[in-house]
Amino acid sequence: MLKSILNINHLQSLFESFNKLSGVPISLLLPDGEVMLNNNGSYIGAGWQRACTDFHRKCNISNANCQISDAYLSQKMIEGKGYAIYQCLNGLVDVAVPVRYKDQLIANLFTGQFFFKKPSLEFFKQNAKRFGFAEEDYLEAISEIEVFSKEKVETIISFLKAIANIICGQLSDKESIEQSRKKENVANQLTNDALKRESIISSTILSIDDYVYSLDDKDCFEDYIGPFKVGLFGETINELRRKHYSQIVDDDLLDKFKDALDKHRTQEGAVEFMFSRNKEVYHVTITKRRRQHGLPDGSTMLIKEITESIETVEKLKVVVEQSPVSVVITNKDGNIEYANRYFFNITGYGPDEVIGRSPGMLKSGQVEASVYRDLWSTIKSGRIWEGELINKKKDGTIFYEEAKISPVFIDDRIEFFVGIKRDITEEKKVRESLLNYKNNLESLVVRRTKQLIESDYKYKEIVEHLTGVIWEIDLNGMIRYISPTVSRYSDLIDKDLIGKPISSLFDKELHCKLYELIGNYSGTPAEFNDLEVFLTKGETKTFLKSAGKPIFDDNMLIGIRGISIDCTQEKERNKEIMEAIWNAEEKQKSFISMELHDSVGASLSAASIYLNLVQKQNLHNDLIAKVDRIIKDTAQEVRSIARQIRPPQLERLGLIGGLNNIKQLYDDSGQINVNIYSSLFVEDLPSKLELAAYRIITELISNSLKHGNASQADIYLFVVDSNLFILFEDNGNGKIDIEDTSFAKGMGIANIHNRVKAFEGICNFYPVENQGLTVGIEMKTGP
Repeated sequence: MLKSILNINHLQSLFESFNKLSGVPISLLLPDGEVMLNNNGSYIGAGWQRACTDFHRKCNISNANCQISDAYLSQKMIEGKGYAIYQCLNGLVDVAVPVRYKDQLIANLFTGQFFFKKPSLEFFKQNAKRFGFAEEDYLEAISEIEVFSKEKVETIISFLKAIANIICGQLSDKESIEQSRKKENVANQLTNDALKRESIISSTILSIDDYVYSLDDKDCFEDYIGPFKVGLFGETINELRRKHYSQIVDDDLLDKFKDALDKHRTQEGAVEFMFSRNKEVYHVTITKRRRQHGLPDGSTMLIKEITESIETVEKLKVVVEQSPVSVVITNKDGNIEYANRYFFNITGYGPDEVIGRSPGMLKSGQVEASVYRDLWSTIKSGRIWEGELINKKKDGTIFYEEAKISPVFIDDRIEFFVGIKRDITEEKKVRESLLNYKNNLESLVVRRTKQLIESDYKYKEIVEHLTGVIWEIDLNGMIRYISPTVSRYSDLIDKDLIGKPISSLFDKELHCKLYELIGNYSGTPAEFNDLEVFLTKGETKTFLKSAGKPIFDDNMLIGIRGISIDCTQEKERNKEIMEAIWNAEEKQKSFISMELHDSVGASLSAASIYLNLVQKQNLHNDLIAKVDRIIKDTAQEVRSIARQIRPPQLERLGLIGGLNNIKQLYDDSGQINVNIYSSLFVEDLPSKLELAAYRIITELISNSLKHGNASQADIYLFVVDSNLFILFEDNGNGKIDIEDTSFAKGMGIANIHNRVKAFEGICNFYPVENQGLTVGIEMKTGP
């Protein structure tokens, strides 16, 4: 196994260093997509984005898009690509780099979840609605994802390739050690060299623009300097070899370096410190290196110039000083060491009256002692405390503060506390006024609701006997009323649904639609019609068409009233009509194909034969030769059209055979290069689904050539969990206006949507101007 050969601990350390220094996630997967595990059972890798792990991978629909991305990247690695970049249908960009050892693909390095440009929040809001995500949390996770330039992505790919070389180096070292096991001294040297190389690279791989020094266990500079940058103290590589650091470092800095190296020898983890030189500020990190059995093997010293960072800190000080909230810093004993200008303005105290004292000097006596005990125990345990405090100004005025107090760690120890407090006195007054207004309003709503229920009693007696379900919800989406007829279509009854969200009855699409109706209301009544939903009773699914409109009371919007009418039989009839139309269409196409091939083709062939006889008698007649050529070309085109209308390969060889026939036609014409990739399970599809998929794909290829001016189209087909997935990509102009119904109709998009819908599927178009078109399609393969 690959895991038994690799040094997993060093590899994990390398991944964590990569993620810490670059902020880019990384993971190692086997060629079949299986994620490798550490000895403790966790994934080998670091830093995946929350948008992927907490959202996209946990929803069946969005996870199917992730599987399309995984399949695409894996396929590119199998094809021998040096790397692959892919923007998944969920909107995020992933990168894969292969790990090849002796010309064999043994693993893939995956990284990603970033953007090439600032993302459209509207696209991800639509994702949240479609996938059922909590929009605020989802958009917050999206905001955590960085935008990378092309240059940075190229750098990341270079680093991934370097890591792939390190992995292959481990394998090569392992083989060398196994072959030389009987020569113990040689084997030990190989192991030490391999581990030393990996340790140095892992600690500096993303910092080669900074100063890097390698010291042995006696703090002397080693022969192994590598390509890293030296020369901070005026030295050259030759001047460094075998010299003690005290011979190189400036005299005024020796004490700092000595203290740091002494501390480095006695504690685990890295040692960090700063020093200034020639008006420039530097940050130093010293990390241990260890041999195979954990024994010390020297250290690596990374020195980074941070002058600009220090200047940034100075700017932050100005920002904090001018902040519109109170910022207070105390030592670990709770005594104030710093307070910003806003703090002094709001409290009335001066710096001399506050510095060195406890914030308890502001206590008003109106907060219970248990609150302060909880505050102190929370922050001393390393956690953040949030709450509301009632304090007193210097002049005795009471004011309210919304406070967040956080511990600050240095070397894993709490060194001081930071409190950020916002004056909410005026907000409290407004909040109390709003609460009184809300209570009065709720009382009014209750009274008016009771009156409405009484006045609508006869009306509901009539509508409750209709075929369908009548319902009403409040502005929070909670069911206020639902007719007893709901039990005809659902295992739930009306009494159990009162007070519950509408999403507990209907699917989430209707729930989102209702909230959109409420949220977009701006003074003009808005209605919706023909929204299809479904209810399930036992194993019976009933489809209903829903319509709704806002409910007003004294010109105030108080909810929504809707009706959902049973349309199952209508839906079945529409499906039968659609199938009948398609059957008639296929029958007509078959007839036209046969007529073209048998009648027109035969007539043209006969005409060509007679012309050949005439040409034999008139050997030098160029006009007859040209007419003969035209007739033969026309006959060839007729046969080509006949094969496209009803290809015989579709019936004999199935979907893939029919598509390969189309591919050959376009290859022969030289108009567009078509590539088809499929899994084994695509060969076992029902004939109707094969025909629908064939018609959809040929329509897409034709559109790419006719409207998109594309020169290449790639089609991926695979079956997952009884669903056929089709991914279509071209390199055309991407100038497709999906909202323009006249243009979409000309492209046959409506026809494509109808065929997909017939198999309870979904179809999404993603045009990118001047880059191409991507189409994602999912259709059920069975009932």
